[in-house]
Amino acid sequence: MPALQTGDPAQWIATINQRKLWGGAAAAEQEAAGRPEAEKDWSLVGVVIKGGDRFVLVSVGDDASKPYRIGDTLPNGAKILDIEEDRLRISTNAIHSVLEIYRK
Repeated sequence: MPALQTGDPAQWIATINQRKLWGGAAAAEQEAAGRPEAEKDWSLVGVVIKGGDRFVLVSVGDDASKPYRIGDTLPNGAKILDIEEDRLRISTNAIHSVLEIYRK
């Protein structure tokens, strides 16, 4: 049976964090530096369709809702392709998807 290793546990933890085995050190550094706008919590608040004008209201963190129109880029980097009464068609890195505005 191998001999039990002795040493400083704090040094072992520092070594593990430096190797970023589970993203621990990197995640802590990123959190400490503050998250960029694209990674902040955001949500679709609603959709407005008035005549030919269409936009969605998006809330980012604790900020007031802002309008986003077709062609605008959402906080996560997705581009708005179309706005319908109950869904939003978006494109992220050339991958098209649908976000339901009002979940059933």
